[in-house]
Amino acid sequence: TVCADGEPRLAHKMVTHNWGNKFAHLLAAVFADCLGHRTYEHVLLFLAKPGGLEELRRKLQPKAHKNYWICAFSVNQHAGICATPPPKDSHGEPLQPCM
Repeated sequence: TVCADGEPRLAHKMVTHNWGNKFAHLLAAVFADCLGHRTYEHVLLFLAKPGGLEELRRKLQPKAHKNYWICAFSVNQHAGICATPPPKDSHGEPLQPCM
């Protein structure tokens, strides 16, 4: 709702992430999906080259009406699980609270 002037909007797509992946790959994957590409490698090149971001912005402009819910931006995981984590992770390893 912050990006939508306080108005709730349903997302067209829900995007999850892996903390071990590069942030640029997350962005490239969302942009690629918005452009209708099956993979993100081509879009990643736009993020890396000089002037590429402006070119990518022009390509995305007609598709700017699509809403994506990205968990890394939408869920405060630090407040939700770091202060009182479960005793063990999914592999049975003990978890330590965040400091």
